[in-house]
Amino acid sequence: MAHLGKLSVGKWHSRSCVAALSMGIIAHAWMLTTGSHGVWMTVAALAMLAVCVPCVPGMWKRPTVRSAKKLMVMAMAMALFHAILIVMPSRSAGTAGHMHSSAVPGQQMDSATTSMLIIIAIEVFTAFLIATVLNAHRRSTATLSLPAAH
Repeated sequence: MAHLGKLSVGKWHSRSCVAALSMGIIAHAWMLTTGSHGVWMTVAALAMLAVCVPCVPGMWKRPTVRSAKKLMVMAMAMALFHAILIVMPSRSAGTAGHMHSSAVPGQQMDSATTSMLIIIAIEVFTAFLIATVLNAHRRSTATLSLPAAH
């Protein structure tokens, strides 16, 4: 596995990703403990936490391209999932709290919609930061592998 080490990415760069990831994890944990979610949403949130949390220490200590890509894809998938939840009509008690008035033009957003939009912003920002880490790594490895000029 290729490491995103000193030569390609500074520590502050990958650690800023960890800060954004941590914000997302804390926000999801907070939503789980304070919201009234159905069983399927609780299971989905716990599964997301189970996938993301183990990668965070690695991203802090010795980030890999594989873990960075995994976290970036997960962040974008979560942003899409939350966007769908905002506009999806509630069909059962299992989705309680996710039929939001903002889906109807001209109505004010409720607090649940605002929370979801904040989560989406965190997830997109996290994916953006990770993309910059991967781009910096790609650029530095391309520079290092260029043949010497004659």
